[in-house]
Amino acid sequence: GGLWDRATKQRIATLDGHTDTVVQVAFNVSGSLVATAGMDGIVKVWNSNDGSPVASLEGPGEDITFINWHSKGDVLLAGSSDASVWMWNATSGACMAVLSGHSDSVTCGMFSQDGKSVLTASADGSARVWNPKDSSCMVSLSDPKGLGTFHSGPITCLDTKGDFLLTGSEDATAILTALVMSSGGAPTGKVVAIYKHHTLGVEAVAISPSLQYMATAGIDAQIYVYNAHQETPRFQCSHQAAVTKIMWHPTQEVLLSCSVDKSVGVWDGRSGAQIA
Repeated sequence: GGLWDRATKQRIATLDGHTDTVVQVAFNVSGSLVATAGMDGIVKVWNSNDGSPVASLEGPGEDITFINWHSKGDVLLAGSSDASVWMWNATSGACMAVLSGHSDSVTCGMFSQDGKSVLTASADGSARVWNPKDSSCMVSLSDPKGLGTFHSGPITCLDTKGDFLLTGSEDATAILTALVMSSGGAPTGKVVAIYKHHTLGVEAVAISPSLQYMATAGIDAQIYVYNAHQETPRFQCSHQAAVTKIMWHPTQEVLLSCSVDKSVGVWDGRSGAQIA
């Protein structure tokens, strides 16, 4: 990997050390550290000022599928093709938790907005909510009997904000789940909407900062934006080829998308009008 100065466009350092393809890079919240994840099953942490190595995080038995930082500290989450999820102190390298329960590759995951739980989804078609303090699974969402209550295929992507969990799957659906506390104090998951307008797999999902709008994007080159609890889309936007990523502006109802058609789209998240 390479570390670059954005202002001068000069390379600061070359981040060497992985023995297989690097699949993701991510800065921590302060920008002082950068993590790289490889198909060699290793996550490496580097000083973002000079590229010097900080830690090499090992444990997963197969390739790393995703990494995500905690929003308030130097804690790093990673999923693996071996169906496990790992959490480390990124500066000391100490393993803080191993989350086991999925039966296939853990394709995506992140910390909740308050940082108190971990949400993951897998190629086994399930999504889980974990307590990272004791590695227990608090909520498991799946449809093992094929009743149409959850995804019927591998889950490819997720997003979480507030009490919402939004997942997308190869089954061409996206599902919005509300995570609520039961009277006994344990969280439960209730599906509040199933979005079924894509004709091919869903590649990316995103919840707007206001929690009002849910965006989905797919291999069918389409983007749909929904009101949270309504299964009919507000509008549809189109690329010329598969849409691989979408994200909302952190404070405005503006949606960005990128596609295999080599373009980036900027959309008004309320009306669907293309801004750029």
